Amino acid sequence: MRHVRTILTALFTASLLGLAGPAFAKPYGQSHSHGDNIKLKAGYSAPIGYLKPGASVSYSHNLKPRLEIGETETFQLILDEAYSAGQLDVKIAAEGAISLFTPADQLRIDMSDGDSHVIDVSVTANGNGRHYINVRALTDKGEPRIFGIAVQVGAPTASKPNANMKLMPNGETLILMDAQEVVK
Repeated sequence: MRHVRTILTALFTASLLGLAGPAFAKPYGQSHSHGDNIKLKAGYSAPIGYLKPGASVSYSHNLKPRLEIGETETFQLILDEAYSAGQLDVKIAAEGAISLFTPADQLRIDMSDGDSHVIDVSVTANGNGRHYINVRALTDKGEPRIFGIAVQVGAPTASKPNANMKLMPNGETLILMDAQEVVK
């Protein structure tokens, strides 16, 4: 009976480690199909068993962290995608007291051209506060990716402190609350 338990434990451990099946032997990004037979480019990888829903599109930008009222800043929005073919529709919109100037209201990008696509965007700050540039990317297979870029205009405003916060002798701020202990 002891040998049977040892063998079962070894088999269970091997299956947890991924040694029991050939599916774990292939790199995720090289053989995985995302969506309707859209092949991912070689070299892209993700943890086995999880792929965030939506289009395989990420972004970066070089917008400076803070603008002043009336200031216009031109920055580059860089979209990286992991598709070898197809079209990517990109819509960029402003939210709040900022104005946006892009080459077009909606851009159509050919994803077979490469994996990085640079879009020049100009933004004008019209009012103080935190505002957002919303970017919506949609593949021709209907897979969306939506993200926002924060634009701080003027100095950030401090949030209202909690009236219950107390300054402790060591410099920490704490909220002291009454507690009742029940022993059963």
